[in-house]
Amino acid sequence: MKARSLNLLLLLVGIIAINFFSASYFYRWDLTEEKRYSISDAAISLARSIPEEIEFEIYLAGDLPSGMKRLQQSTIEMLEQFKAYANVRVSYYFVDPVTIVDEDYKIEFMRELAQMGVRPTNLMINEDGKRSSKLIFPGLGIKMGDQMVGVQLLKNQGNSPASPEEILNQSIENIEYQIASSLKVLVGEERPRIGLSIGHGELDSLDVLGLTDVLLTKYDVFKFDLSKLQDLSVFDAIIINKPKSEFSELEKFKLDQYLLSGGNVLFFLDVMRVDMAEAGAPEGAIGLPFEVNLDDMLFKYGVRINRDFVQDLRSGYYPVVAGDYGDQPQISRLPWPFYVIANNLEQHPITKNLDAVYFRFVSSMDTVKAEGVLKTPLVFTSNYSRVLPTPARVAFNDYIEEPDFATFGREYLPLAYLLEGEFTSLFNNRFLPDGANTNDRRDKGVGKALVVSDGDFLRNDISLEDKTPFPLGEDPFSGSFANADFIQNTLAYMLDEQGIILARNKQIKIRPLDRPKILREKTYWQLLNVALPVICIIVFGVLRYAWRKRSYTSLK
Repeated sequence: MKARSLNLLLLLVGIIAINFFSASYFYRWDLTEEKRYSISDAAISLARSIPEEIEFEIYLAGDLPSGMKRLQQSTIEMLEQFKAYANVRVSYYFVDPVTIVDEDYKIEFMRELAQMGVRPTNLMINEDGKRSSKLIFPGLGIKMGDQMVGVQLLKNQGNSPASPEEILNQSIENIEYQIASSLKVLVGEERPRIGLSIGHGELDSLDVLGLTDVLLTKYDVFKFDLSKLQDLSVFDAIIINKPKSEFSELEKFKLDQYLLSGGNVLFFLDVMRVDMAEAGAPEGAIGLPFEVNLDDMLFKYGVRINRDFVQDLRSGYYPVVAGDYGDQPQISRLPWPFYVIANNLEQHPITKNLDAVYFRFVSSMDTVKAEGVLKTPLVFTSNYSRVLPTPARVAFNDYIEEPDFATFGREYLPLAYLLEGEFTSLFNNRFLPDGANTNDRRDKGVGKALVVSDGDFLRNDISLEDKTPFPLGEDPFSGSFANADFIQNTLAYMLDEQGIILARNKQIKIRPLDRPKILREKTYWQLLNVALPVICIIVFGVLRYAWRKRSYTSLK
């Protein structure tokens, strides 16, 4: 009796201890191979830093096909993860914009979603042999206080080589990063400052309006003249965007010292120039090199942009006048291999699961030895590309006929490099330029740089009709591309001290069923999974009954 009472007492003490421990120490176990039900340490830290109550409006609602239900369920599971770690109240609810009854309010609501970056998708659904369409909004809104930001959950399918199932899977992989990066905008007390260089013939305000709109969602953007500004440390990152005139040695010294002081510099450079107004002439235009005086700096950091043009058979189109219809010119789309559509991307947090990006008159790149610098190629051409050395002929007449595939024998040429690590100063063991500030001069230092051999990568197109700018990455003749996502991911990688960008490394494997095998072995698997368990239970019941009968008979 005493032993039984002692065991009962120990059991009660153990239960109390377990409850006390579980209340004091929070822990979750994720037994999946890909850790799909876990979030990164950076996301956990962000969730715990949320200062006040937060609400999520999920617009992916209503009667959804199976794929969208999976995206919806994955979103809910991710929100539950943030809810579990947050120290404030986190709630979520569903709002289906399509079901709003008031037509005026519905239009205004959808307009607000578009301004937040939540774009609708028109799904094609097959039901009982009938094909129908359904408008959905695969996104959510995050509200904290009087602030609200939007999150687009479904990746753009415009120029992605992936199948719909792969796009859906990539979207699910990116849910954590999309939510965490948007939360960071709400929680962050001070927005990073991005500097856009001017004074060397860079792209004008209308040409970079798309870029500015993209950056202003998360950053404060300022223009600066490198010849006048002495202290670049006021910027968290600097963008050099298609300069057309040479940089002085003093300006290069400022850039060099900024990078070595932990700065982040993004170079988008052209080293060849062509007059497209002459491309329609029989003799065509000639692409010739020009100088911006940054070659020695890039060479010191480990890369070189070659004086040539890269062409690719996976390319966009150039509008040409094919004739007149009445008094209106007829515009035709000419396949234009100088406009490279690149979808061969490095598995890096910047480019993982990124759609194709768009280059216009891009040049090839090489790497050179630079001690301490890690050089990562981010974007490559297809396996059908070639290089036109200077002087390069650019003529419409050359591309009216089908190109000779045999001449496109190069493959996977790098078009963008990320440089990071310890850089050696360009002015190490050299005389400094006049006016250089020698205070805190550095011969070595850690920083990050991006080099893209296309000055038009961040230029938005202008509508020919009303002269309004298109969004960054949208080409009216070739489609939509992920240039905006590329610059956003690059800045997030460079400036993300918490490491939230690393959430883009999450990978969820697709494990598709073998459909031919299913059809071939359907009866076998049905018997194995349905009939066999029932038979086993019946056999077990008969055996148990026989055993009990035999046991009781032997006792008589």
